[in-house]
Amino acid sequence: MKRFIAQLVVVVVLTLSASMAKAAMTGASLEKLCNSWTVDASLAASVGPGKTYENLDGFRNATWCQAYIGGYGAGIKGAMGADDKGIMGTYTIEQGVTPPQVVKVFKQYIANHPEEENKPAGDVLYHAMTSSGLLTVVVEKKSGDQ
Repeated sequence: MKRFIAQLVVVVVLTLSASMAKAAMTGASLEKLCNSWTVDASLAASVGPGKTYENLDGFRNATWCQAYIGGYGAGIKGAMGADDKGIMGTYTIEQGVTPPQVVKVFKQYIANHPEEENKPAGDVLYHAMTSSGLLTVVVEKKSGDQ
């Protein structure tokens, strides 16, 4: 019986892993979500008690876009990473950058780099933010460095 349960657990884990990998967000899928941002995010402010919102799919997509980009920024800010020369430092997001700005930068980047549509969304967002200068790696100087 224990062996059967162990085998069942392995099958479930492998099945879930395969379905999660299949559902991984690509640059193209994030672009599709973020295309709703411009129109629908601004309309979200008009939604409230006693008000209705006609385009729920667009609102949902804009919300997913905002959540993905906001989560990405919160997750990478202050993390350790390497710059384009391989030098380790701390990821820093330009002060005052807003999610709508990042969405605009991402949309412009993916429109100009269709070769990245099939790549993981996090990688494409990283390339968009670093190429625009919104995300940089700050290398701390040692006490003896000038």
